[in-house]
Amino acid sequence: MKNRMYPFGYNCENGEIKVNEYEAAVVRMIFSEYDRGGSLKQIVSILNKGAISFNSDGSLWDKCKLYRLLMDTRYVGDKLYPPIVEIDLFDRVNSARESKYVEVTPASEEIKFLQNKITCSKCGSHYVREINKKGEHYWRCAHSCCRVKPTDGYILSSIYSVMGKVVRDRNLLNNSVTTTCYSPTPDIVRMNNEFRRVEHQCGYEVAKTLLFQIASAKFSICKEDKSIYTNNLYEKIRASHKSGKLNVQQLKDIVKEVRINEKGRVDVMFMNGAIVEGEEELYAGKVGN
Repeated sequence: MKNRMYPFGYNCENGEIKVNEYEAAVVRMIFSEYDRGGSLKQIVSILNKGAISFNSDGSLWDKCKLYRLLMDTRYVGDKLYPPIVEIDLFDRVNSARESKYVEVTPASEEIKFLQNKITCSKCGSHYVREINKKGEHYWRCAHSCCRVKPTDGYILSSIYSVMGKVVRDRNLLNNSVTTTCYSPTPDIVRMNNEFRRVEHQCGYEVAKTLLFQIASAKFSICKEDKSIYTNNLYEKIRASHKSGKLNVQQLKDIVKEVRINEKGRVDVMFMNGAIVEGEEELYAGKVGN
């Protein structure tokens, strides 16, 4: 693509910057369309469908080119460039442009931690965090199987509410799935039987090797029973809830996973595996795109 030496609407004749009347008319049309409420996408479509090229090589318009044009103060005139657009129109357009700008608030450390922890109860997909045209952050199921779109504040307050339920009834932490630390698999049973058949026939080194293999296989399927941490976990939940707010370290110590169902209920899986349900009536609405 050929680069322009001068802004669209101008060219140079005999060392002096002049107004290109054809392009200047296009510039005024662009400002007028935007002033009437046209979007960048709509104006780009008008220009490209009208075969109005940005450069002499026929290059198309895009929103970035248009955005820069609307911001260019040279169109109201300066020492080198004669004016093309009236200053009142330029000011109106840029005031409108700035009012459409949305400042994206960086995610808090707590939200960053939760970004890989929030899943959909219905399909198991992760929830993703997005922002709408009003600058409001919201969450949605990555597979869009649920219509609810809770906000950051709703999710954090729901987690805090679930913690309150646990503080009032610590037995809720005892509903984790109980798993035995060891249950032999068919392979381990086979290895044990094989060892018993050959233990008096093989030498010390062979027997030792077989025993190590059996021990390694048994250890690999052992599951840590985190229910033994329940008392310590409860004290952490109680202290965090008493503080009246959540910080990222508290979440790391307490929360293993957050699940949101199709009605917006937020359930929390705590670090010991216990899952405590939230309150569906807390969800008062959703944030739309």
